[in-house]
Amino acid sequence: ERGEWTSADTAGTAWALALFSVGLAGHTVLEILVRAFYALHDTWTPALAALLSVALNVALGLTLPSLFTAMGAMAHGGLALAGALAFTVQTALLLVLIYRRIGGFDAHGLAWQAARVLLASLGMGAASWGWMCVAPASVLVQSIGGVVVGVVVYAVLALVLRIEELKQVAAMVLRRS
Repeated sequence: ERGEWTSADTAGTAWALALFSVGLAGHTVLEILVRAFYALHDTWTPALAALLSVALNVALGLTLPSLFTAMGAMAHGGLALAGALAFTVQTALLLVLIYRRIGGFDAHGLAWQAARVLLASLGMGAASWGWMCVAPASVLVQSIGGVVVGVVVYAVLALVLRIEELKQVAAMVLRRS
């Protein structure tokens, strides 16, 4: 914080980031889905879905901050959540449309794989949080140690949970060596 940034600023930023994170997975998948439509030479569907997303973002952005204020929460969290929800709805819409367009895909397998990745990620987050609780006060030790602990725990959990992408990443890394 170093005098220019207060603990209230930190809390406000953490609040916004927590609410933005609600849409992180949706935003990540959105980028892939848009490219899938482009590969099918369809630019209209993602564009129309984006317009819907913007309209939803505006509508939620006009209503959620006052709702948050009425509940005693910081209003700017409503703007963050509005964006996150708009991304998520856009992603869900494009996911349904691409599913219909290409005649389906292994949704069950995809959901199962996503659940395993989520479980490994939660384990990584818990281990990193645990590290922060026991690590020395040095920012350097906390940062580097947190990254190392997180990567190791995620890799171990990915192996145990048989996350398929781990094999692909390992093969790519070994191929470049």
